[in-house]
Amino acid sequence: MYWKTSGIIALCLACVLTLHAEEKPEALADAEPPLQMQVLIGGKTVAAEAGRTMEVEVEGKKLSLRIDLLPHRLFDRGGVRFLYPTSHGWEVDRTTPNVTIYTMDGNDTIIMLVKYDVEITPKKASDSMVSTLSGRYGQGNVKRVGATLKGKTETVQGTRLQVNVVGQAIEQDIYGFDAGGVTFTLMLQASMDDQGKPPKEMAEVRELFAKSFEFPTAAAK
Repeated sequence: MYWKTSGIIALCLACVLTLHAEEKPEALADAEPPLQMQVLIGGKTVAAEAGRTMEVEVEGKKLSLRIDLLPHRLFDRGGVRFLYPTSHGWEVDRTTPNVTIYTMDGNDTIIMLVKYDVEITPKKASDSMVSTLSGRYGQGNVKRVGATLKGKTETVQGTRLQVNVVGQAIEQDIYGFDAGGVTFTLMLQASMDDQGKPPKEMAEVRELFAKSFEFPTAAAK
C-alpha cells in the first residue's frame, strides 16, 4: 500500500499558520542531495560526490581508480543532517509561505521534514500535525502512542500514529525539534506488511538515522 501525505501536511500548515512574508525558492537550495561515493585511488579511500571529476594521475604517475556508489544520500539543510536511501525520490514543496516541506519517497516509507521560517514552537507544530492527521483519518481508525528517535547526537521524543483504514495499515512517527532556533517537524511513515509489521525499508531508514541524524541545538542560534 502506498500513502501520500504531502497534501494533508500542506492543509495542516495552512490551518495552523497565518503568515505574511514570502520566501523565494532557490534552485540550488532545492536540488536533490548528490549521490555519495567512495573512491579508491592509489590504495587510499577518499569520499567524493557523483559527477565530480577525479584526478587519476599523481606526481606524473597513473594510479588505478575505483568508484563505489554508496546506497544512501546525505540530507543537509539548515544544519539538519541525515542519511537516507538512494532509492528514495526527492521533492521540495514551498507552496505554503515561510514553510518548506522536503519529502524523500521510498517504496514502503516516506521521510518528510518540514522547516518553519516563522515563530512557532516545536510542540505546537508537531501537536498540530498529529491532531490534523488524526482527524483526517477518523479518531476510530488511529491510535496514538509514544515514539523515540535516536540519532547520532540527539534523541527526540514524539508521537506515533497507528492507522488502520479499510484493512490497510500505516505508522507515522512525528517529531518536533528546535535546530539552532529554527523549528522543524519530522515524519517517518511506513506501510505495514500483511502481518502488520514494518517493512525492511523502514529498518534501513532507522539504521541510517541512528548513525547520522544530527542538528544544532537551540543554544547555537
